[in-house]
Amino acid sequence: MRHKTAELSGALLDAAVALAQGKRPKIEAIHGYDHCYILVPYDDGSQVNSGRTEWIYFAPSSQWNEGGPIIELNGITVTHVFNEPNKWRAGLVYWGEGGFDGPMGEGHTPLIAAMRAFVAVKLGDEVELP
Repeated sequence: MRHKTAELSGALLDAAVALAQGKRPKIEAIHGYDHCYILVPYDDGSQVNSGRTEWIYFAPSSQWNEGGPIIELNGITVTHVFNEPNKWRAGLVYWGEGGFDGPMGEGHTPLIAAMRAFVAVKLGDEVELP
């Protein structure tokens, strides 16, 4: 199903971020809430690569420890929209007082705005999700 990037939120936004990173996401409903999971190499702490994989919870649009590195690695600029409470804007290229040059994202949190901008740059204005 196709979704507008600017309207993505929750598990759908997280799944789109995973797709933009080249990962394979899946969305599951647990206790009435959708959650995004990604497939990663299994790590039992032994530092031995067993070749196994596991699904782990992935929420970069709400968890700074997951979304923060994406912001830093991609040079995403996030700014609060003046005189509009709970509105943030983000972009990957900022060229001064004129604003952003390229796809942007908006949202009611900095992480949502940044992840929408990331997905817009990598996948476009619409994205195909399960």
